[in-house]
Amino acid sequence: MVLTDETEIMPESLPEEILSDHGRGRPSTAVAVDRIAPSRSLDFRTAKKEFERQFIEDCLDQAGGNVTRAAAKLGMHRQSLQHKIKELGLTRRFVSDD
Repeated sequence: MVLTDETEIMPESLPEEILSDHGRGRPSTAVAVDRIAPSRSLDFRTAKKEFERQFIEDCLDQAGGNVTRAAAKLGMHRQSLQHKIKELGLTRRFVSDD
């Protein structure tokens, strides 16, 4: 639970173990959310889909295009990520498990 007096939870409100990858000091994928911002003019469903697309694409880029590593980082099964890649229309370069 995060305790803060602010109306919005900011990164500085979070404990270090959440901001790092299992306490090892490396930023987690959650920190990358700051640079992913769908247009506010989109309806909710479209904005959600755009956010998912950008977030997954960023994670795949960080994993060097390796779907298995990206799925582990995202906390999902490889097959589920492959299905999501297809559903979101991401490029074919992410479909292989190189």
